[in-house]
Amino acid sequence: MSTETAIYGPPGTGKTTKLLSIIEDAIADGVDPQRIAFLSFTRKAAQEAVDRACVKFNLDQKYFPHFRTLHSLAFRWVGMKTEDVIKPPDMRFLGKKLGVVFQKEEKINIEEGDMFTPGSSDGDKYFYVYNMSRLKGTDLMDEFDSFGDMSLKRAYMPTVAEAYQDFKNKHFKLDFTDMLIKFLEQGTGPDLDLLIVDEAQDLVPIQWRMVKECLLPNSKKAYYAGDDDQCIFNWAGANVNNFLNCAKESIILDQSYRVPYTVWSVARSIIRKVKTRKQKEYKPKEEEGNVSYYYDAMDINFNRGEWYVLART
Repeated sequence: MSTETAIYGPPGTGKTTKLLSIIEDAIADGVDPQRIAFLSFTRKAAQEAVDRACVKFNLDQKYFPHFRTLHSLAFRWVGMKTEDVIKPPDMRFLGKKLGVVFQKEEKINIEEGDMFTPGSSDGDKYFYVYNMSRLKGTDLMDEFDSFGDMSLKRAYMPTVAEAYQDFKNKHFKLDFTDMLIKFLEQGTGPDLDLLIVDEAQDLVPIQWRMVKECLLPNSKKAYYAGDDDQCIFNWAGANVNNFLNCAKESIILDQSYRVPYTVWSVARSIIRKVKTRKQKEYKPKEEEGNVSYYYDAMDINFNRGEWYVLART
């Protein structure tokens, strides 16, 4: 029976370093790297993990075949090919038949596996609603009502969904969500001694089903790592409760090496107001830091230093 542990890593607390130390201990105990999986929500996290693992253990990337996104794992495991994936020209052709416009072009990059974000055209919005209902396992019309865009026609939603599915069936095409569905339907996964799921707070319901129903039964140990306070993909179907309830055992990383005291103090005063979260304390680094308040972005001199700008949509 698998053992499961959740790892909560607030900002700058060395989550990736902790996960690599778990991998290092496993390899030191004789575990074959090819029986270790490091799966993530985004390609960036998976690539960082495999790059650091290759350097740390002086091994080529081929020795870590299961360090990838969940989409990429599903794509390879069910034997799909790039030509099987529906492409923007297909969507534009379908749009002409339906009388809707598909403007947003989904990246045809299997390793990326990003969630489909809603575009500005009517076709993009219809497709977003349909995709969310599949990722979350919700009723299509309930998802439409929840989306709440008055520019769309409620009665036309099933027509778009059926036409899209018929097009895929007729032309033997699949999309990113189909990869996850096919993986889930076939019900198996690689035999693993160690399963690590990073960015776990951002997984959508169908990805949690992949982990729990297909991967966990074939794994000896499982770690789910993330930070519920950084769950920002609710719009893409993520539900933070899935991470909060993923395991009975948990580890909290409690020392940040990135966040200075002043920034930590402001962030803590805000995040404590969030009701659905894991109660945890972590310490800032010794640096005092600085928080400044401006009422107009034009008052900031962006010509000096490097800037990271966050804004509400």
